[in-house]
Amino acid sequence: MPLTKATNDLQTPSTAVNFIATTSTSSLGNFKGLYKTGIQVGSESTQFSVVIDTASSYLWIPDSSTTASVSQKFDCSKSNTCKPNTADSNTFYYSAGSITGYSATDKINLQGSQESSISQFKFFLAKDISANLTSYNGILGLGLRNSNQTNPTFLEALKSNNLIKEAVFSLYLGGSSAFQDGGFAGDVTFGGYNPTYINNPFQFAPLIDNPNTPYWTLSLAGIGYGLTKNLTGINNLPVRIDSGSTSIFLPKVLIQNFVEVSGLTFKYDSDRGQYSCSCTTSKPIPDLVLYFNGVKVNISSSVFITPASANSYVCYLNMKGLPGDASLSQPAIIGSAIFKDYYTFFSAENKTVGFSQIKKSSSLSVGTVVAVILLGALIIAVAVYYCTKEKGVTVEGGGNYSELKNHGKGVAIGGGNSSSNAARAYYLRNEDNQSM
Repeated sequence: MPLTKATNDLQTPSTAVNFIATTSTSSLGNFKGLYKTGIQVGSESTQFSVVIDTASSYLWIPDSSTTASVSQKFDCSKSNTCKPNTADSNTFYYSAGSITGYSATDKINLQGSQESSISQFKFFLAKDISANLTSYNGILGLGLRNSNQTNPTFLEALKSNNLIKEAVFSLYLGGSSAFQDGGFAGDVTFGGYNPTYINNPFQFAPLIDNPNTPYWTLSLAGIGYGLTKNLTGINNLPVRIDSGSTSIFLPKVLIQNFVEVSGLTFKYDSDRGQYSCSCTTSKPIPDLVLYFNGVKVNISSSVFITPASANSYVCYLNMKGLPGDASLSQPAIIGSAIFKDYYTFFSAENKTVGFSQIKKSSSLSVGTVVAVILLGALIIAVAVYYCTKEKGVTVEGGGNYSELKNHGKGVAIGGGNSSSNAARAYYLRNEDNQSM
């Protein structure tokens, strides 16, 4: 399923189908920071571009009656298969605001395939939407089902409808070189993973069992920085893996400890709640290393230290303190800091999260690819000119097509570097750290 970018961080899957979806190449100019994908709702297959969120477990889209300033709305009365239940109302809270609405059931299609339809899926139609959430046009929660949730999650519904064999999915959100206007943003694969993005075998870390929340939560045993400098005071800190976050949220004491041992000159920006430093340094900045129950995850400095803007000499530490944290027991949040460097595999079946470093070749931006093609064309043109001039040689060209292959029998949606039918998605540069 192809992904594009959106704004702000969220708090609050038989017979397999194999296909490659296509999507439009138009940019979403008012979105920054988060990833969106397409779904089709109802008998009329109404298209919605919704935020992918691993920290919540419900799907909502704007109701036709909402007065909120949204670009997409759903009218249940115009779908022959929609069954509204206005008596079943609910409010969902996120750090950027909340939505209130009523439930409905209708068929949901994954973008680009009528064969992947969930016949009757319970979701919510939002009537009241906070201003900070209006640009989302809906959120697709891919979190775990909590103890208070009676209806299946989207992942569970895919499995019960025989669309996938296992309740698993994987996220590719690209490397840092891909995050430019016109670049490929990423994709999500339900029921398996796409080996195109894998650099090494997955390392799996077990989840902390907490049936009262939808979060994919791991236990953080330690944080390393450089060869000998380690952040101290960590004792199995719970950490939520959240695609709806663009920052690393840690207890303030750990951030202060990092600033002290980093060897960099930081200043605290109280307006942003972040530390800043110069983007230029005379020596390489080591990776930040996270240790999850024996699984080591390296986060590159280009992810945890980011420029204030495209041409800025001021960089910000992409770490924020947890609000009001009084101890090291408050759950931390790791978002894009992991997703930008790792292909991530979520298993509701085995209650694990797996990590594989992304193949560097798969994260080339469109600009880089175009530059390589133009350089190659120039070299060929020069060679042809001199060959034909000196020896009268005729040169003929050809092409090669390679189809995207999927792991096992998972639902492969989007992505691919060499397929002319592969879905393309576009990223818009995030100027600020976002939080839903």
